[in-house]
Amino acid sequence: PELFTNAGLVLNEGGGIRIGKDGKARVYNVSVAEKTPLWLKLTATGKPGHGSTPSHDLAVNKLLAALNRIMAYASPIKVVPEVQKFYADTADTEAEPHYRDLRKSLQDPVFRAKFLKDPRNNASVRNTIAITGITGSDKVNVIPAVSTAQLDVRLLPGENPQSFIEELKKVMGDDSIKVDILLSFPAATSPAHPEALKVITEFARKHDPGARVVAPLVRGFTDCHFFRERGIPCFGFMPHRSGPSSEGLVHGIDERTSVEGLKFGVRAMYEIVRSLAAE
Repeated sequence: PELFTNAGLVLNEGGGIRIGKDGKARVYNVSVAEKTPLWLKLTATGKPGHGSTPSHDLAVNKLLAALNRIMAYASPIKVVPEVQKFYADTADTEAEPHYRDLRKSLQDPVFRAKFLKDPRNNASVRNTIAITGITGSDKVNVIPAVSTAQLDVRLLPGENPQSFIEELKKVMGDDSIKVDILLSFPAATSPAHPEALKVITEFARKHDPGARVVAPLVRGFTDCHFFRERGIPCFGFMPHRSGPSSEGLVHGIDERTSVEGLKFGVRAMYEIVRSLAAE
């Protein structure tokens, strides 16, 4: 940590330049807040034995029953201030008048169903749960004594991890299943840094006239939390251009960027940092 004692600002992943189908930049996403991870391990125990004679006390069955209840569960919709502002700021660029007051618009069942159908929108207004791993026996004919599952939970800013775990236990409805925390840390928002926003805004006006500078809530999490916890501003902004065709490629089997996009990003980062140094 002492290496960053004099750091005035950190630029990190978590945002970028969103372009439309016409190839023109629509928004510059500069994030100052993000959801926080709550990675959990569920452990169910039961009577082991041979696969030919299963008992009524099977670890795998208990775990699958609990996971089915989790899959059927929909956490409450909550529009935090950062999300309310982001959608209001992008209402015009997205040609979506409902975004001007997202909280109010989500009271409309028709709009709510359409809005939540998009996984990115859904994750912006809910605590999400993804089942990412299940273990049991490594032999087809052996009934295991223990079965486990891993959950990747992402919490909205302001959520209490322990309260969420208690809620999850009620959803599972099985007190015999043990819940362990694999990863969890508190949410942190970046302190204000008007000079940085000014430089990024001026860069946008120069290179992409008409593009808006907005602050989205990052649905994943980045290393920014290490800096924010120490009071160092950390903005999620890499000047990388991405369009509709790149949606869903992150961590995918065909994740990629264009050569021109890379060249622009390097030049843009140099120009932004140089301008910040002159402030």
